[in-house]
Amino acid sequence: MRKILYAFIFTVMLSGCSANSSKESAQLPFIDKNLPITRGQAVKMLALSRYTPDEINALPRTVALDDSDVSNIYDKYINAATAAGLISGTQENTFLAGENLTLEQANFILKNAAGGKNLVLQYSQQDRKKPISLDVWLQAFDAIDDKAEEKEIVILADNSLCTDLSENYVLSSEGLLNREGIDIPPEYIGCGIKALLRGNSILALKDITTDTPVIKNAEVMDILDNGIIFNINGCHIFYACAPETLAASMGDKLNIKVSDGRVISLAA
Repeated sequence: MRKILYAFIFTVMLSGCSANSSKESAQLPFIDKNLPITRGQAVKMLALSRYTPDEINALPRTVALDDSDVSNIYDKYINAATAAGLISGTQENTFLAGENLTLEQANFILKNAAGGKNLVLQYSQQDRKKPISLDVWLQAFDAIDDKAEEKEIVILADNSLCTDLSENYVLSSEGLLNREGIDIPPEYIGCGIKALLRGNSILALKDITTDTPVIKNAEVMDILDNGIIFNINGCHIFYACAPETLAASMGDKLNIKVSDGRVISLAA
């Protein structure tokens, strides 16, 4: 279980949204990558390693599992990964999306997904049923021939902060992102996060990099007494600040450094 061997060795405009977060500690939040990854989370990553989100939505549904239907958020990803020959169900005709992915199951997937590369996990026979951690899975996933893109993003709001958002979407510095199956605790909001993306879908959150991120090209839409409303990727977001300290004018596009729902400085 300890190591991996590599043999090759819409635009929307939302009202009433606040960028204030609930971070109360000075300590930077972190993503615990020692936690297991579920079969559903893994299958979403696999599906998006082969198809774009639009292609996944357009695929005819050919799976017929006892524990999945179109109301299941993972159903379309199970269908796509099955169509690509990357996974199969269980002998009981179920997929068990909520269960942890085991080392043995991950090894089977990697053999199918590695694109001819001899990529295997090393573990003892007695450990084969143990869950694979997010950290080990991400290392393996990075090695397969996938089309995911690693980006630094800032999650600006979820549906707890903006009721106009669906629970499956977040507003981010990259626009509206699909977060199906991705847990985003309140303390992550407003932080810089290294993420894997495919189109407008989040595959995984890898690391929290800063709690004072820079948001680029924030357009000044309205200057108030206690802050500024910015247009960020088509969405209006209010940040508290002393407007006179920013020397901002209507229509300016600024790179702003933010913390806990406030603009703390301009950034180059």
